[in-house]
Amino acid sequence: MQLPSPGRLLGIDLGITSDHTAVVIDDAGSICARRRARSTVASLAALEAAALATAELGTQLVVVVEPTGSAWLPVAVFFGRRGHTVLRVTRPRPPTCAGSWPGTPRATASMPRPWLGCRWSPPLG
Repeated sequence: MQLPSPGRLLGIDLGITSDHTAVVIDDAGSICARRRARSTVASLAALEAAALATAELGTQLVVVVEPTGSAWLPVAVFFGRRGHTVLRVTRPRPPTCAGSWPGTPRATASMPRPWLGCRWSPPLG
């Protein structure tokens, strides 16, 4: 994918019960702004204005969000309708067995029942 030039990267950590935390990075890789925002038109418009405040005319934003529940949708719609590029990054999926995380007990013969959320069952008997 070719990023727009001139462009700025706007990374948003979406909050479900709290404000979204946003960081704006310019072409040189330095931080231009840090803001907090809510999923309202006024708050997102203020975030957009802060992101483009010192940018040259015609600069586009590349907005990067993680699909946290449905909180990403209003943000994506807002910035997408304003002509900015919106990218959704996916989270790495956790392993299917709880025992594969470091520090958790491993399934042994003394555990005759499967772990919750695990597709593997120890042999019975």
